[in-house]
Amino acid sequence: MCSLIRHVLKHLLNKLNKEFKSSFLSEDFKNLVFIYCELVTCLTNMDEEWSLFAFVTVLNGMIGLFWCCYIVAFYSGITSAQYSALFSFTIVFLWFKLFILVSASTTNELLAKIKKVFCCMTYRISTPHQEIRRRLKEYLTQENHLTLWKIYVMDMHLVITSFGTLLTYGMLLGTLGKTR
Repeated sequence: MCSLIRHVLKHLLNKLNKEFKSSFLSEDFKNLVFIYCELVTCLTNMDEEWSLFAFVTVLNGMIGLFWCCYIVAFYSGITSAQYSALFSFTIVFLWFKLFILVSASTTNELLAKIKKVFCCMTYRISTPHQEIRRRLKEYLTQENHLTLWKIYVMDMHLVITSFGTLLTYGMLLGTLGKTR
């Protein structure tokens, strides 16, 4: 779903950049505003319906990734069959985590870019088109992001931070109880 929305957002951003470079707004601008409003509504609904599922999936992926890597790193009696199974599970958990986080992060970044362009363009809307300006400002004042269960807005920082957290907890648990 995010890839479809991202595709439409990229197309919208290209159209907006053309509008921004021209000296006057075309008749197509009204359609771009309505497309943006519909996309924001769609993303808001998607976040309402799927943010808990995304949170559980990312959390499950992080827990699974942590334990698979922990077992491989700190248990010495692993057979090659167990190692292969753990490696496969590690890839699956990593894929779940990255698929959701990277996809939602890039969607949020595109949405932020489009919002900035629209903020710059609201001042170019003439007085006969006050309805468009009002509707656009209504949607620009809302905070619309894809989140993890309304706790954290998904961005690329979260991807890097989550790997750092897994590494830190792995080192802490791996050295727990070990003495020189």
